[in-house]
This record gives sequence, structure tokens and C-alpha cells, in this order.
Amino acid sequence: VYEYSEFLRKQRTVSHPPTKLSFSENGKFKIAVFTDLHYGEGENVSWGPQQDKNSTIAMKSYLQHESPDFVVFNGDQITGNNIMYN
Repeated sequence: VYEYSEFLRKQRTVSHPPTKLSFSENGKFKIAVFTDLHYGEGENVSWGPQQDKNSTIAMKSYLQHESPDFVVFNGDQITGNNIMYN
């Protein structure tokens, strides 16, 4: 897993300089954290794909309405339960 994550890290390209994080004029800095989304869970049952769509809709709605300054995707974004090892 580590080797693959390093491979992905090296594939990233930066199209613009990093943005400087700063507080807004009212002294606030809003952070959104999305965690344990488990995309792909229940892929073989009727609720699985719909759950993934609902998660995406909910996050998009939240981001549009709350306009956070910084977004964190924290752990378990995809499920590992359906992975078959050879």
C-alpha cells in the first residue's frame, strides 16, 4: 500500500501555486471533514450504488451551502470489504 501511495503522490501535478490559508475578515476559518464514506460497499445489493450516489449528493450540497475554506477527506473513503486477494 505504501509503495502505491508513493506512486500516486509522484503522479500529482500542480497547476497553480499552493493557496495560502488564512482567516476570513470575520476571523473565521471553516473546515469540512468527510470521513468513513465507504464508497463501493454493498456493490452487489440494491442499496449499495444508491448509497454512493446519496453520499455524493449530500457532500455536494453541503459544500455549495457552507462554502468551507478547507476540505478534508479523512479515512475509509472506499470500502475494502469487497477486495479479493489472489
